[in-house]
Amino acid sequence: MIRHLDKSRRELFAELDKPALLPLPTHRYEYKEFKLLQVSKDYHIQLEFNFYSVPYQLIGKKVEVWFSAKTVSITHEGKEVALHPKLLHKGAYSTQSEHMASAHKKYLEWSPGKIMNWGAMIGHETAKLFKNIMDSKPHPEMGFRTCLGIIGTFKKYQEKGYTAEHLEIIATVAISKHYYRVAQVKDLLKSHKPIDADESASLIALTNHHNIRGPEYFS
Repeated sequence: MIRHLDKSRRELFAELDKPALLPLPTHRYEYKEFKLLQVSKDYHIQLEFNFYSVPYQLIGKKVEVWFSAKTVSITHEGKEVALHPKLLHKGAYSTQSEHMASAHKKYLEWSPGKIMNWGAMIGHETAKLFKNIMDSKPHPEMGFRTCLGIIGTFKKYQEKGYTAEHLEIIATVAISKHYYRVAQVKDLLKSHKPIDADESASLIALTNHHNIRGPEYFS
């Protein structure tokens, strides 16, 4: 009993504190981190080596990403635009079909057709490489990042004087080795410089190069 108030602590708690109490959260507190990321041309953001989709209308824009060990929340201008489970395996994609441009019957600046047309300007093998990359994904747009990376790499090597014939050789070997990542194609370009002699002989040498490990190496 508190004499000057003529009430017990329990009575004071019931009268003053208890009415102000709020219910406990329905979910346990999760520690979250924040990053500001840009949406790529394949309408995904890259977070910790994994990829999460957002509505394609946000391509090229900055989005706020709040992520915990379990979830990835993506907001734009204060509004949540996507919610994904946190991916655990490196290089994985979380893609929601409603985010895709094709789901809305629209086309991106770089559509599968435009990518294939660019490849065809180099040659049949380059176009085939791009098709194989897009066919290996659940949705063609998920291969955009890789195809655009290869296009950018090929353009840089063209500026160095590499011919379309030489790039076709690189594409041929990439297909034969199932090299469908940008880093693998770059390695092929670094290991095989163009020569003035017969390119077909160079292709044989490149295909059998002891530094190039095909899929059988990992089986």
